[in-house]
Formats: sequence, structure tokens, C-alpha cells
Amino acid sequence: MEVGLFCSVLVLATRLFSAVGAEAAPESQAPVGHEQPLGNHRTADISIDEVSKAISGEAFFKDYIHKAKLGAVFRGTAKEWPALSKWTDESLASEFGDQEVRIEGKVEFEDMGAIGSLGIGRDTFRSFVGDYESRDKRVVSELPAVMYGDVLVPGFLGCGRLGKSLVEVDVGLSNGSESTFLRRDQYNYLYCQVSGATNWILINADQAENVYAPPVARHEIAGISEINANSVDMIAFKRLADVPFASVQLSVGDCLFVRAGHFAQMRGSNQRNMGVSLLFSRVATLGDDGDEDTCFSDPPPSARPLDEFDVLWQWSGSGVLDMDRADDHYFKALFRDHMTGQPPAVNLTGVQQMLVTDIPIQMDAEAPETNTTADKVIRDLLVAVFVGCAMRPVLMQCI
Repeated sequence: MEVGLFCSVLVLATRLFSAVGAEAAPESQAPVGHEQPLGNHRTADISIDEVSKAISGEAFFKDYIHKAKLGAVFRGTAKEWPALSKWTDESLASEFGDQEVRIEGKVEFEDMGAIGSLGIGRDTFRSFVGDYESRDKRVVSELPAVMYGDVLVPGFLGCGRLGKSLVEVDVGLSNGSESTFLRRDQYNYLYCQVSGATNWILINADQAENVYAPPVARHEIAGISEINANSVDMIAFKRLADVPFASVQLSVGDCLFVRAGHFAQMRGSNQRNMGVSLLFSRVATLGDDGDEDTCFSDPPPSARPLDEFDVLWQWSGSGVLDMDRADDHYFKALFRDHMTGQPPAVNLTGVQQMLVTDIPIQMDAEAPETNTTADKVIRDLLVAVFVGCAMRPVLMQCI
């Protein structure tokens, strides 16, 4: 199924769930924020750290990953990226014009499938920049690998196990005023502003029920809220009125870190907006094989070009897109640590929730003999995943 058509079906399904999950209420007096963009229902009341100097990988891991903070803003972290000066519409057409990208409508909740030169949901950079200023479409795609050299991975993300955990690299481009779903992602990610400006709304994961996330998004680590973040129905979704949030504005060169599992929604300014997202695994340690030493260095290591790193799902610029595929790094580390009895090198939240919530197994810390069945299920699951990862070149033919 083409990506654009799939997204259209997803939107229709989300609206259907909205109609079921929304709470009816008389419209005698419109509540605060009614039919306005998300973030107008109350004053932003969560603050997140703003970092304006280079930090070590140890500090990044300890302060923002290990503590499960909502996120952090890194001012000017991407200001030295070659992409900032190089990725003009002219250079995208001339240097990367044949590279294929995924496209969709600018307002994600209302997207019914954008049409590009290659069909629904697919275009080339050359075709896209030729008419996107007058069309309702934007690029939301994996970044073609040929463009990796123009992106610099910050020192705090390029050390130890962090530097080995890059899963996917995405790019977004529009002529402005785009609006995304309110969603939670399975990956940690660092979004960096290449051009224009964006505003972000961040909401803690524990508010899943109050932002009307459907059941799958409440019990798993990823999913999409039923709320239309571009125009919130505060009568139908009245619990949102009590949901605290953080509001963050990004300018060119700024980066925003969002920890896996938390909710985020992005709105673009009324100008050309372009950004890159570095998605990486839910690591639980910096490593144990010596390469983590650079995470403790002072001063921190310099940023390095993205093409020096191994990205799990690289996009060649044509063929099948790998967006939102499984995190092999995560499952291989989980398998290795479970089989060797080592402390987990990844955050187990997603797998634990799946096992405890969806499989009727009694987990009793005081009676380990009752955990045999659970251990066997976990072991069998990990073996299956490991075999699947090992056979990925074959499985890719039918996935």
C-alpha cells in the first residue's frame, strides 16, 4: 500500500475513534482554546532545560535520558551544519533533484494524500521545490543518504553506545504553516531546525488518557492522539483542559530533544521550514566496551558528519522507504543482555508493558519459581526477534 494512501486511511480511522472517544457536552459557552490550535487551552506551565553550551555524552544521558525528562532545547547546536547554507531550493533541485522523498498534506490530521510527480505520497526534490510554494504538500521523509555529509551529529550524541544507536534520519520541508499530529514516538529523537522556525507542544507520557490517545497509544510507547491539534474541540475533548504542557520555539540552528514515549506536536511558522530528525534507540547505558570513554571527555568531542555513523535504516533515495520500522539495535541488545544475564542496555518499558499487559503471566519477585513461564516467554520472544533480525535481508523481500 502506498504511504500516502495508508496515511489517508489512518486519518479516517483516527477521526472514527475520535467520534467514539469524544465526550459530548452542550455548547452553551465555548471553553478556553475551543477550535484553536493545541496550546491555547491554558498557559504553558512546564519548563524544560535550555542548553547553550557543549555538554558531554555523560551529562546528556544522565540529565535527559536516564531521568526520563520530557525534553531539552539545545540552542545553536546545529549552527555549523553545512545544510544550513547549502540546502536552498536551488541546490536541492540541482544537486539532489533525483532523490525521491515521501510527501503528505501540510496539516497532518486533515491529510488525504498529497500527489507528487511519482504518484500519491511520492515526489522528487526537483519536482517538489518546483511548485510546493503554491501547493498543499510537504516533505516528511527519510533523508537520502547522499545528503548525510551536510548533517553534523553533536558530540554528546556521537559517543559510546549513543553513537551506535542511530536508527533513522528524517527530513521535513514545507512552505510554512504545517501542523503535525500530537503523537508519541518509540524512539528518542533530536530535531534540528535547518531553516525557518517551529513551535512545539510537549506533554508528559502520563497524560495519555487525558490527551485521548487510543488504547494502543496508551499501553504502548508510540501512537497518535485522537485530538485534531490544528483545531481542538474542547467540548468533545474536555479532559484536555487540565493537561499541563511545555511550549518551545526553535530558530535556525536550534535542536530539540524529545525522549521516547512523551507526546509532541509541531507547528511551522509562516515561512519556508526545513528540519532534520535524528532518531536513536532507547539506550539504558553508555556502553561497556571502552568506546564510552569519549562520553566523559572534557571538553566534549566535536560534532562529526552523519556519514561517519552507521544508521540502521538508511534511505538510498529510491525504492522502499523504511520509515518507522523496528529498532534492531534495541532488540539485539535486549537479546544479548537477557541471554548473558547482564543488566539491560536498553530501556525495557515497551517490552515489559507488552508482556505484562497483553500476556496473562504472573510476575512475582518474591517467588521466582513462578516466573519460569514468564522467563520462557521472554526468551522465546527474543530468540524469534534475533532470528528475524539475522534474516532481515531475506525478510525485506516480503515486508
